[in-house]
Amino acid sequence: MKKITLVAGFITLMQAFGAVAQTASSDWYACNFNDGKTVEDLLKVSNEWNDWFDNNATSRYTAYVMTPVLGNFADHPEVIWMGFSPTPSELGRTMDEWMTKGGKLQKKFDSVVSCSAHALQGVRAIRPYEKSGEAGFVQVQSCERKPGVSWGQVAHADERWGTWMEENNIPGGYYRWWSGPGSPRGAAADPDMSESEFQQVWITESMEQRGQGVEAYRATGTATADSYRIYGDDSLYVCDTARVWYAQPVGGTDSE
Repeated sequence: MKKITLVAGFITLMQAFGAVAQTASSDWYACNFNDGKTVEDLLKVSNEWNDWFDNNATSRYTAYVMTPVLGNFADHPEVIWMGFSPTPSELGRTMDEWMTKGGKLQKKFDSVVSCSAHALQGVRAIRPYEKSGEAGFVQVQSCERKPGVSWGQVAHADERWGTWMEENNIPGGYYRWWSGPGSPRGAAADPDMSESEFQQVWITESMEQRGQGVEAYRATGTATADSYRIYGDDSLYVCDTARVWYAQPVGGTDSE
């Protein structure tokens, strides 16, 4: 697809993700607004894209427009388009159909935003988000395994962490995102991710719910101990400071 704000990487923030071991595919575009343009202009074109998708697409693909809420705004793109498909082949088919049929609408996207990056990304759910297909707040941290730690160790700990969240009523969904073709090493749509192996992602319905999750985590009284027990006394990986994005669904479909 050229440079559209058909970006994917942040993720049905949700239904495409599924259970702990289930994976999804994503693509994303990192973009800035052209002079005089705003997110409202982008959402207008996105509405047209949704109509285009209904009439032209034959694969499952759910798209979101993401804008920064908490972070170093000087280093962030102003907006990210992120899309999700259940499988790599369905994502690829959506891209093929856009390249062959979306030229006129692409020009409308280009009049609103200029995109500096387009890449693919893998997604794995640790705990699926309950509000699939709805707007939400996406907290992202860039992470890297410690020397000698295998992906199997991380995956096993993640499964136990998803169960722990459920048992302790921690709200929201929890995911891992892995970089694919088009990305710098470990990079996702957020440029702060450029030195990481993967991203740790927590999605909540609102900032209030995110705060409730922090309170519930602290209220267990053993949160730190549980984290050590699940991920090891010295942790399996290290992460940077979290950033938060607001994700608005703009169309597509995640149904059969």
